[in-house]
Parts: sequence; C-alpha cells; structure tokens
Amino acid sequence: MDYLKNESEPEELQPEVKLWRAVLSKAFEDALYRGLERPLIVHKNEAHMWFVKNDDDFAYVCYCSLFEPEYIHDKYFEMLESGKIRFTKKQIKYLKWRKIYDQRRNKNK
Repeated sequence: MDYLKNESEPEELQPEVKLWRAVLSKAFEDALYRGLERPLIVHKNEAHMWFVKNDDDFAYVCYCSLFEPEYIHDKYFEMLESGKIRFTKKQIKYLKWRKIYDQRRNKNK
C-alpha cells in the first residue's frame, strides 16, 4: 500500500491504525485481482462496489486509517482510469452468470 503512504505521517502508527490500514489494503488487493477463481472474483466485485459506493462504512474505515475518504476514493478511481484495476472479460462473464444464478435461486425460495 505504498501508493497511499503519506510523507507527513508519523513513522510509527498505532496498532489500531495499522489494523484499519490492513483492511483498506485488503480491499485494494481484492480489487486488483486478475485471476479466475470464482470466490475471488466475487470478492473483487464486492471490493469494487465498496469503493464506488463511498458509503458510511467506507468513510469509517478511511477515518480509522487516518485517510480522508475522498483521497482513497480518488486514488481508487485513478487506478481504474489507468487500467491498474480492471475486470477481465472472463471475470465480467462470470459475474453476469452469477447475478442470473442468484436471481433464479432467490426466486425459488
């Protein structure tokens, strides 16, 4: 998560801040996933939606990580626009199939 490092922050962060930064880092790692393992594609999509929605949960994690939510949101979209974060054709195909599957499954309940 070096691309999020702030030059003006203290050398040693509190353990709680490190924990929340690990949460943010994991969300970025999930969003960066390019493979074809289906559960990891689902995690990628969930991470993507979490960044895009920019909701209260997202803001809370950012603040606990000592980052402004707008900063993290902007960084995510910079990575999207640059192509660092993208969905492959096969990932998109699986997510479309998964959506249909979930709809049919919920309909039959």
